[in-house]
Amino acid sequence: MFEEIRLIKPKIIVALGEKAFVHLYPNLLLKGGFSSIRGSILKNENSLILPTFSPEWISKNPSFENIFIDDLSKIKGVI
Repeated sequence: MFEEIRLIKPKIIVALGEKAFVHLYPNLLLKGGFSSIRGSILKNENSLILPTFSPEWISKNPSFENIFIDDLSKIKGVI
């Protein structure tokens, strides 16, 4: 997986959920946990990372859908 990311050289990676983020970047999780970085655009090597809610979590917590959409809209400013 990391070799694929290195070869593709994505400009931005959207980590959908805490498990995906921690699997990809365990060293970037701060003491405040996932909620402290969710929605932030982080820089790692040659890519930017946007950690946000997973679609499964949003389906169980629909009141957070607007926050999820706001997180995703941040991609526009980067691309």
